[in-house]
Amino acid sequence: MMTALNRSNGGLGRARAVLCAVFGAAALWAACTQATPQTQTVDCPLGAACHPCSDGVDNDGDGWTDGGDPECSADQPDELGLGSSSCNDGLDGDGDGRVDGDDPQCQTASDHEVLGADACMDVCLYQDERGDGASCAVWDHRSQIWSELDPNSLHDRARAYTMWLRRFMMPAGGVATTIFQDTSYTVPTFYTDQGDSAIWTGTYLATEALRAMATGAPDALQQIERTVEVLHDWLNVTGAPGYLARYAAPVGVDPLVDASIIYGRLTPYKGRSWRYVGDTSRDQYQGVMLGLTLAYEATDDAALRNRIRDDVLAVVEQLMKRETRTTRVVIGNLTLPIDIDYQYVVFNPQETEGGVPEIYIEGSDPEDIRIAGFQEFHPYVTDIYRQVPGFGWLPKNLPRAGSAIMVGSFFRAAMELTRDQPGYEERHQAISDFYYSNVGRWLAAAEKWTYFGECGDGYYGTHIVQQPMFNWTRLVDEPVHQTLLRTELLHEQMWPTFQDHKNVLYAYFYAANAPDGVDTSGVVAEHTAQLRLFPPPPRVNLPYDLTGQFAEDGACPGNAIEALDLNVRPAEDYIWQRHPWRLTFSGDPRRLFAGVDYLFAYWLGRHQGYIDDDAENTCLRWRDPA
Repeated sequence: MMTALNRSNGGLGRARAVLCAVFGAAALWAACTQATPQTQTVDCPLGAACHPCSDGVDNDGDGWTDGGDPECSADQPDELGLGSSSCNDGLDGDGDGRVDGDDPQCQTASDHEVLGADACMDVCLYQDERGDGASCAVWDHRSQIWSELDPNSLHDRARAYTMWLRRFMMPAGGVATTIFQDTSYTVPTFYTDQGDSAIWTGTYLATEALRAMATGAPDALQQIERTVEVLHDWLNVTGAPGYLARYAAPVGVDPLVDASIIYGRLTPYKGRSWRYVGDTSRDQYQGVMLGLTLAYEATDDAALRNRIRDDVLAVVEQLMKRETRTTRVVIGNLTLPIDIDYQYVVFNPQETEGGVPEIYIEGSDPEDIRIAGFQEFHPYVTDIYRQVPGFGWLPKNLPRAGSAIMVGSFFRAAMELTRDQPGYEERHQAISDFYYSNVGRWLAAAEKWTYFGECGDGYYGTHIVQQPMFNWTRLVDEPVHQTLLRTELLHEQMWPTFQDHKNVLYAYFYAANAPDGVDTSGVVAEHTAQLRLFPPPPRVNLPYDLTGQFAEDGACPGNAIEALDLNVRPAEDYIWQRHPWRLTFSGDPRRLFAGVDYLFAYWLGRHQGYIDDDAENTCLRWRDPA
């Protein structure tokens, strides 16, 4: 009987086994067996040597035995862990504090000790702590050591922004601005800006989808699933088909959330009381619809895709409906009940008395008309208001480019999400028929886009158009429509307006969809250099006065003549929607902004191949306290 190597209970036995393997398997087999604790024996066949690949023993302690061990191959006929597999090399390959056979990753007949594959991918949030005492830290896969975030790395800057965002600025899953007790930024006292939470939470979802597609990070996929669920609640909490809440949360889950949205509406949902912020404007839908579309592309989870598809269809199919509703029309001191024929509208009966839609006409300009109980996305909005007696003089077919681009992007996304999907054939056909019956009129309205703002006024409106424009333009495949959107609108009208604004996001949108043959490499390089100037977190709402430091525009007091670089511009909630010439800013140092603006631009750049990974072979992993 011959003694064979066993899996030792101590680290010393394993270390000896690995060292023996390193110095040569065949020639040193006998020496290695003598140098390693020998407490397990097997009977060898009569007259045969006890070979490590046929002795029924896990000789190198990697969790595999004999033919099940990758070391036992034709090229390497022994079981000594020579390092051909990350579960067979005596190293903690994924930095989780467990080695080879002790790592659950190596107990599943896999030849990798790294979650997902032998790649280094983020699986947690930087500095998070787990119940077993493990903490999330930076693992350098090349050097096989624990490391720190590099402040000069754009990738690590994104990791740091994500940490601040998810830890302090996503109450109940929605993006908000947070006010802290003091500038130590450890104790939040109030959440604000929930009125814009839907657009930025949707943009955050788009960010995680882009990160997942660029890196395959398990943590990004988890965030997609969680954020899709949050937005699903916001699209359903009102009980009105297609009507999106600006922000919503169950009552009693977080006292600070309850205190921060006291002006929200109470409603029953999922068997409990929820509070949501309503009176939702069109801009809130843009981040949500873009985020849901990109999330659908980033996941192969069938159930999650069904959830996304149904939520997008809830909006689009409501916009398709033509329905007549009695409407309370208020003109000065006069209130009239009038039947109005609606389309491109989502309703919310909770927001008005008796659930009746309301229209307030306060002047002769259609932009001065206020509405309640519904939100319209009509590309030719006077089609609605001309129905009010005495207002037939309003211009017929008055185009509204922004709404046309929004509607075009929504319907095109719905077409892509239902294409070739079993059970959705009829709905896909209905949406496609509606799209092709109306797209000519939408495109005609979209062509009228222009930015009328003076001295930066209304700059946020350009962003409301940019997100759906990006989504529509990248999805459309008909040559005639591509030419109109990419060449005539994006290349010839939109981009010349923004090319000197140092707006990285708009530049990346343009480069991604520019007409074939247009060289955008200079645009990408110039704006990526700007992104490198984006300060690291936290994004503090500091007061600001650059008067005298930059030449002032005489026609626009308080504005610089030229767009300011990103490292000197004031921190604002979402910098791409703010004009780039502002010289003064009043702030509150206790207030932190979320940083979704940096994250979205960075991960879009990574996804499009404009930015290289400057933290290659590093990842965020759980570090065992031992």
